Amino acid sequence: MSYFPMFVDISQKKCLIAGGGSVALRKAEAMSSFDATVYVIAPNIIKEIKDMETVTWYEKEIQLEDIQNYDIVIIATNDKVLNHSISKLCKEKNIPVNSVDNTKDCSFIFPAYIKKGDVVAAFSSGGQCPVVAQYLKEEMEKIMPCRIGEISKYIGSIRENIKNCGIAGNVKKEIYKEILKYCLEIDDIPQKAAEDIEDIIERFLL
Repeated sequence: MSYFPMFVDISQKKCLIAGGGSVALRKAEAMSSFDATVYVIAPNIIKEIKDMETVTWYEKEIQLEDIQNYDIVIIATNDKVLNHSISKLCKEKNIPVNSVDNTKDCSFIFPAYIKKGDVVAAFSSGGQCPVVAQYLKEEMEKIMPCRIGEISKYIGSIRENIKNCGIAGNVKKEIYKEILKYCLEIDDIPQKAAEDIEDIIERFLL
């Protein structure tokens, strides 16, 4: 089954990770990097998770009644019966759930992804062959500019000015493409860039 690639804002969403081992650590790091509010519940939690400033943890057996207080649930325990019970309850409560070792218990899956600032590229094999998604990620990392997140943020900061120029939509698209090309060709975005970008916009207004 293929999964629709819907990008969702999870900042400040309460994310529960059931499990306290190395897999839970990776999921906690991933969710924290997207500014989710992360909670970990497990009877045994590794030190690396306890040391994370972005995580609130409870070292105890997880109870099903704990689940309904969260917006997202990630299941990373070794107990398959418990995992399935958590998944079933999440689906009944319409809580998005991911089970790291059983696609059938998931309502969403984790793609292999690259994150550069706010720019995210994601790859999925529909849960069938993670090595394919990982291969695509590694190949994309070779060609994705390391500054693309910085460049995207900069172009985003001047979008309002371009919108207020009264330029037709198809022309604006060409302006953005030229600005992107310019930004990719320079080592950084110095103060002088503003003048150069004004020149680019002026060319399209003539």
